[in-house]
Amino acid sequence: SKPDTALHHLSFWLKRAAEAVNQAFEEISSTNPTLANEIKSRSLFQWESHVDAKRVSPIGIPVIIAGTKYDVFGIQESENKKWLCRAIRYNAHVNGCDLTF
Repeated sequence: SKPDTALHHLSFWLKRAAEAVNQAFEEISSTNPTLANEIKSRSLFQWESHVDAKRVSPIGIPVIIAGTKYDVFGIQESENKKWLCRAIRYNAHVNGCDLTF
């Protein structure tokens, strides 16, 4: 409900998700290293031939970012909306996430 804090919250939750996935990968690799390597390689597979392959650091699981509360966001100035959407799209791309509004 506060568009000005959206990037802060997005960064926080993406970091938390990445930490949880990395912890799960560590647990899996201690018991079954081949399975952990296979899961990691599958998450990187879709980015192998992408132009930004070196910039993208996928979290390791499919993540969808859903932008909601357009009634609050819609009353923002057009320029603010444009830059906020660009920043959210960039963060989603760099973390290998899907984004929908």
